[in-house]
Amino acid sequence: MRFPWRAVLALVVLVGWFVVAAGLSAALAVAAVYAMKDGTVGLSGAVLAAAALLVGTATGLGAQSVLSVRVQSRGVVVERGAQPALWRVVGELARTARADAPDEVRVASEVTLGVVDNGGPLGLRRGRRCLEIGLPLLGGTTVAELRALVAHELGHHGNGGLTATVYRGAQALEHTVGELRRDLPRWGAPVLGWLLDRWVRVFVWAAGPVLTERECAADQAAMAAAGRRAAQQGLVRPGVLAAAWPEYGKQYLALARLAGRTPDVLLGFRAFLSAPARRHRWEQVEQEVLDAGPISGFDHHPPLRDRVAAMADTGEPGAEPDDRPAWMLLGEPVRSVPELEDALLVDLGPRAPWPELVRVAAVQRAEQRAAELARAVLDSGAQVDGRPAQPTIAGVLLALHRGLGAELVKPALDPALAPREVPEASVTTLVELVAGAAATALCRARRATFELDWNGPARLRLVGGQAVDLERLVAPAVHRPVLVPRLHQHLTRMGVPLDFAARPAEPPKATLAASACGVRRDGEPHDLLVYDVGLLVLPSTGGKLATKAAKKALTELRRRPGAHWICGYDVEWGRLVRRRSGWDLWLRLRGDAELELTGTEDTVQRGEPAEALAGLLGDRLEVEDVRQRRREPTPG
Repeated sequence: MRFPWRAVLALVVLVGWFVVAAGLSAALAVAAVYAMKDGTVGLSGAVLAAAALLVGTATGLGAQSVLSVRVQSRGVVVERGAQPALWRVVGELARTARADAPDEVRVASEVTLGVVDNGGPLGLRRGRRCLEIGLPLLGGTTVAELRALVAHELGHHGNGGLTATVYRGAQALEHTVGELRRDLPRWGAPVLGWLLDRWVRVFVWAAGPVLTERECAADQAAMAAAGRRAAQQGLVRPGVLAAAWPEYGKQYLALARLAGRTPDVLLGFRAFLSAPARRHRWEQVEQEVLDAGPISGFDHHPPLRDRVAAMADTGEPGAEPDDRPAWMLLGEPVRSVPELEDALLVDLGPRAPWPELVRVAAVQRAEQRAAELARAVLDSGAQVDGRPAQPTIAGVLLALHRGLGAELVKPALDPALAPREVPEASVTTLVELVAGAAATALCRARRATFELDWNGPARLRLVGGQAVDLERLVAPAVHRPVLVPRLHQHLTRMGVPLDFAARPAEPPKATLAASACGVRRDGEPHDLLVYDVGLLVLPSTGGKLATKAAKKALTELRRRPGAHWICGYDVEWGRLVRRRSGWDLWLRLRGDAELELTGTEDTVQRGEPAEALAGLLGDRLEVEDVRQRRREPTPG
């Protein structure tokens, strides 16, 4: 048996870094004492003393920081008495991997799987071990794949000895370095950061072969526990789930908050992964995972494709495939899975099956879009044939046919959009809002209903008829107003009540971002209040208004005599010039109107009006700072 000299070298580097630094500091201190004692080289003694102090301080701070770092386990604890079946499986897999069984099992909300050792600093001493299993793995893997994954993680710690200590040290060092990089004192960051980088590089070089050997042993443990096919799939599956879980949350779990219902999370996740329309997406992600490189300098896994190929060349261990969902490893999954979901995720209300949840959420979303469309039409002030545009579906179609679509939807857009982004955003938003209004009209008339679609997430189906995609139906007419009559015919044929108009949404609540009292407009003093949705100009109140404006409703302030309210979307272009003695603001408004304001030395500001205007108007505001310019010398 070969002597594990590389493991010994890695441990020497791990511990010896501080020993060498402490020894260097002590040597410098001794040299300084001797130099000062001789009295012949006092300057050198002072330099040596300063160097000893610097190195000693850096070493002390580094050692204190390293010793204070602890790995915190995540998730909820799975008690042995509550889940004896799971604990039996974990114990069996530990024996297969020739490792000690973990002291604790936890289920976390993220896509994660690993063994956390809460031992001493730098992993030199074996501590209390916690096996963390991510909740998404229980829904996104099979029993065989999860067995392979758990055996792999336990296999990292198998057989004990120096190599296991090196692996724990690598885990602890990676975590420690990550924590220290965030929390280093600013004054010590350059010195300690430089020392950390050198320490990590030398350790990774020394421990590399040991860590690679550990990974190969862990792969063997995975095959022994679940078979070659499950072990190969288990290598790739976490990467696929890491991409799928956020998408599932965005597309489906977000509906739960909208509906005020609590879903069956893992059942839904498994159905989401199995949707035929998504299969190609997961195959692409799988190839990306196979081609991915190391995730950090501590990652000494051989390339994933090489590991999968190496498993293919290995004889099949005697393990029967088990393609049941991984949650079947839990006792009484019908009860225990919802309990885990409730413990880890936010309680949004009563539990509901996915079809009911999606139906309620989709109707709610359509209602919101219909209300937003009505609000936008009223706020736009658009005129159709000399009359205000009507918020009914027929009125919107008429305005759209007259080429006023962009004007109708402008109040619903983000005021800070850059001019180049407005056309595309106008089309996208208008399609969503008109489709939402049509869907709401159909649902209220009981001529259609939403149903769950794992390719979707929801589709609208006519009662006794086919599914319809209203956004796809509306989009051509928004792009080409000449097609509006055809859209009108389609909507009429489906039974959409074209006279439907939703109750307008409440105006967005304005938040005061900054104010300026004593600005000049046409030579007269005024107050400027900048909100996140627009700006308000009022006759001067002698500085009293700005101090109380945040407590007053915007609607009340807009009713004051002489008040001039300007919505953010009404500003087409602006220019702000910052001078030493104040600033000048020019705004060009919709309809060729203009606004000019001047801030002087007497202007009292609360907050930063310039920054608030930049946040409101985005790229439409040009800012010029002339405060630092120097006057050019006059010729002659």
